[in-house]
Amino acid sequence: TYCLPNSDLSPLREKLSSVIIRRTKKEVGGFTQRMARTIRFELFPEERALYDATTKYVAEEYNRAMQSDNRAVGFVMTVFQKLLDSSSAALLSALQKRRNHLSHILSKTDAELIQWYPLEKRMGVDFSDSDDIEEIEEMEDRLIAQSIKKTRHQLAEEIRTLEYLLLIGQSIRSNKKAEKLKELVEVLVNKSRKVLIFTQFRTTQEYLGNALSKFNVEFFHGSMAREQKEKAIENFQEKADVLISTEAGGEGRNLQFCNVLINYDLPWSPLKIEQRIGRIHRFGQKRDVVIYNFSTAGTVAENVLKVLEKKLHLFEESIGTPDVLLGHIEEELNLPSIIMDILAKRKTMKKAGAEIEEKLQRARKSYEKLSQLAVTQKLDFNYDEYYRITLRERAFSNKRIEDFINRLRRVDSAVDELIGRRNRLTGLYFLPQSKRQGTFDSRRALENDRLEFLAFGNPVVDALIERARSADFGGLTGIRTVTFRQYLTGMIFFYLVRIQSPNPRKEIIPVAVVRSSRITDEELAEIEQNSLQSFDRRPANPRDYMIEIRKIRDRLDMFFALARERIEKKTSLIQTALADSMAHPVKHEIERVNDAYSKKLKELEEQLERQECSMKWFGTDMKSAITRTKKAIHAVHKEHREALSKYHSYLDTDISIRLLCAGILITRP
Repeated sequence: TYCLPNSDLSPLREKLSSVIIRRTKKEVGGFTQRMARTIRFELFPEERALYDATTKYVAEEYNRAMQSDNRAVGFVMTVFQKLLDSSSAALLSALQKRRNHLSHILSKTDAELIQWYPLEKRMGVDFSDSDDIEEIEEMEDRLIAQSIKKTRHQLAEEIRTLEYLLLIGQSIRSNKKAEKLKELVEVLVNKSRKVLIFTQFRTTQEYLGNALSKFNVEFFHGSMAREQKEKAIENFQEKADVLISTEAGGEGRNLQFCNVLINYDLPWSPLKIEQRIGRIHRFGQKRDVVIYNFSTAGTVAENVLKVLEKKLHLFEESIGTPDVLLGHIEEELNLPSIIMDILAKRKTMKKAGAEIEEKLQRARKSYEKLSQLAVTQKLDFNYDEYYRITLRERAFSNKRIEDFINRLRRVDSAVDELIGRRNRLTGLYFLPQSKRQGTFDSRRALENDRLEFLAFGNPVVDALIERARSADFGGLTGIRTVTFRQYLTGMIFFYLVRIQSPNPRKEIIPVAVVRSSRITDEELAEIEQNSLQSFDRRPANPRDYMIEIRKIRDRLDMFFALARERIEKKTSLIQTALADSMAHPVKHEIERVNDAYSKKLKELEEQLERQECSMKWFGTDMKSAITRTKKAIHAVHKEHREALSKYHSYLDTDISIRLLCAGILITRP
């Protein structure tokens, strides 16, 4: 969505409000804390020599690429720098591929100027917007090697530099970062902690697998088949100590049985980091989450961590920064470009810091503007009241859905084609179409990604419900048995009530009418509440109630009339309660609107007075300016009236009522 500056968002906001309910993690609640720990260390001398020499090479090549507008080379150098911050093993593999390919090209041509076509045109890659490291690694041979636009002398010089870097890298016998990782994992595993390690690169993943060979390690990456991925997650949950994952594990997987995450290397993307954390810091996590960030002293990785910690506060938030805000930040910030500009000394740290701060402010303003589309500006929303009002809707438990499906199975053979019978040992249902297991237990489904959650919204459940609701399914008037402290008979009606207000919603409201004059409104309300919250599974045989049913049938018009009277009374109370709840915030908002427009009008009227005085006393030609100011005053008056009209309309609530179904009601202890 793109909104023009200073544009009127109210029409779009009204359209979105009917289909969007925005809930942040904070509003939903139930999240544990997240705590960040930095593992900071100094490189061994040989490692520092490789780091400094490679960084110098990357900076020079990046500057040359930017000066010639060669985005392909700039992108390759960015990847090299990320590889350098990941592991020397990953870096050396890439350096060797580039050295070999450049040497091959140099030996095959006598041309003085050696130029390769822009890589993005031949490979379909947009280097300004590529952050999928696994996709990059799949084309690594071509990517690392084929970005060339140099003279023979320059090419030979780059080959010599690459050979020098490889010589330094091959002399490295110890890896400080890997040693720190092994120490940390040893401590965590001894405490019976499961450890999730993230890296951006497959080569680093393979290297870490060898480094941690003494532990029970599983791997997860994007090239694995679906069955392999599910098996890896299952093994990690049941027996493995460590899961080493690439970014493919940062999306769509629920790993809340683990509460320790190690960022062995950090993506230059706040959104990807939050996605990593979100695999374990999610609803259903029972323990506080600990995030270990590896940071090499005096490196680009350390600068990236500082930005993420100090500027974005990414790790310290107990519930995380909203993904939408992170998306705005990522779009505005373009962190890789800023980091490479610092590395190549195209920008000072001070200038880059000011740029980051400015772009963060812009991103937050964009996020705030988008947020206004889904909620009424500055009107309080009482979530306690919301949950109280929607209690009846949420009371339709999954256990009731399961009971409904199993009862439907008795009269409709189509159920067995979509949902098999419950396994007595596992408690699971086999789903013939998807060949997967399913459960009606939300907690069980949350803990095991391989299980399908059978609830409203699941295609199988929805298909069976629609089948039972269809006109050709058949069926007679049902008998609804409800638990109550005394035996009563009557009718139960279910109405769909649509409430049009600043926060539109729909409710299913039950209405009970019984054959007793001694029942109070409070007792009727209790029966109605029980009709939604309790589910009497004892079957009711119609033959046992034939006398009562005949008496009800003979007076159907009276039951329907009493039900209509009661639902209208209920909706009237809802309407009054909503108006009362909105009165105070609307009054406050009207006062704010009046103050704001009064201030704006005063400024324009003073401006008009100055313009008229200037033309009258000094002969300045101000006719056009005066006309514009008068038009502005007229527009402000119009906006003011429209704003007041909008807020006054919030006190008007329109309610529509539709009878969904009705049946015989029997209450019994």
